[in-house]
Amino acid sequence: MPELPEVQTVVSDLKSKILQQKIINVQVLFSKIFVLEPAQIINQTIIDVLRRGKYILIKLSNGYLVVHLRMTGRFFVASKKSSKIILTPEQQKHLHVLIELQDYLLLFQDQRKFGRMHFYQNLAWLESKLGPEPLSPDFTISYLSQICKSNRQIKALLLDQSKIAGLGNIYVDEVLWQVGVHPNTPACNIVFTKLKIMHTAIQNILQQAIAMQGTTFLSYAFDGAQKGKFLTYLKVFNRAKLPCFRCGTTIIKIKVVQRGTHLCPACQPLDPLDFRKKISLNTGRAKQVKKN
Repeated sequence: MPELPEVQTVVSDLKSKILQQKIINVQVLFSKIFVLEPAQIINQTIIDVLRRGKYILIKLSNGYLVVHLRMTGRFFVASKKSSKIILTPEQQKHLHVLIELQDYLLLFQDQRKFGRMHFYQNLAWLESKLGPEPLSPDFTISYLSQICKSNRQIKALLLDQSKIAGLGNIYVDEVLWQVGVHPNTPACNIVFTKLKIMHTAIQNILQQAIAMQGTTFLSYAFDGAQKGKFLTYLKVFNRAKLPCFRCGTTIIKIKVVQRGTHLCPACQPLDPLDFRKKISLNTGRAKQVKKN
């Protein structure tokens, strides 16, 4: 968190405000976040703001400022009222990097201090580690079918950024509920008709989330404090102990690839032949038992 829709929302917000702004100065208040020398970006002009996977790419006149928000990173664009920088208490809260532009102040706040900023001359390193964008022409049903020949759990595969860039815990849970597939199912066991539904679900859910400016359920915000509105549209994520919208069965939460995972045990049954271990759902919650 944030995932593709949230990062895209931040990118769109920044793009509407800071293009063609020259970087005048940089103040670093927490050095582990700003992993570069300020001199590398001072006097450069912001040409564009882009997204690749979960990364924000601020294209400069010479190189890129690459930002990963991680858990709680957020940007705040403030107007410069005078040559003297004066911040409100809200702007000062968890402030770790202040980038002074010609007409604005670009503030980076991060409560948990996991966010990172790097400078790169080009993006070859990033392209080598990320798979296709799920909303791009490169993400075809044929491509999804090809990567799903693996026997990896489908949730693990969909979370793998080298296979598909930008998907995260929230939207993978939503997609798998939409398709009716248990997150522990080996990808190679999913029939092609289901994969076609999955391909459509991935794109539709991401597009809907982008339109609603992402999902805020903990700390994600854009433009400093604006929240995403997709939370009320979620069908399964963060709905443990609530009834499934489709069948009324109680939604459960289990661990899959070390991630909290929400699912409907009735709509997303696990084939006991898939694993040496199977999931017992008799008590309304997931419990691993040995196969008979």
